[in-house]
Amino acid sequence: MLFLDEHRNYALDFRFNVTLEDEDEDELLDGKYEITASRLTFQHVYLANITVQVAAMDEINQKLKEIDFDGKNFTSPISYSFLYLQWEANKVMEEQERLTIVKRFVLYPSHSSSSCS
Repeated sequence: MLFLDEHRNYALDFRFNVTLEDEDEDELLDGKYEITASRLTFQHVYLANITVQVAAMDEINQKLKEIDFDGKNFTSPISYSFLYLQWEANKVMEEQERLTIVKRFVLYPSHSSSSCS
């Protein structure tokens, strides 16, 4: 709590199981509270295309999976960004396009060329 008192610009990034009005100040200073939610805000540099965007998103997600909240309902942080919704959709569509190409030209090559009569 002292950290947030000295760095108030981060106060909106944390949620606690107590409020300052409800608790004894000495108990708060003794650490008798839990952080129930937090968020990290950051901004990606300009990412030129879908491939780079998806790679950046996947790297963030992989790094977050390496963080372990032992004994909690969520074992690692969850990434959320409005941009990630679109990037994830682009990733799925790209994977579907690859599958379609594989099916059409590798698995069923005779169906990819049509004969006109």
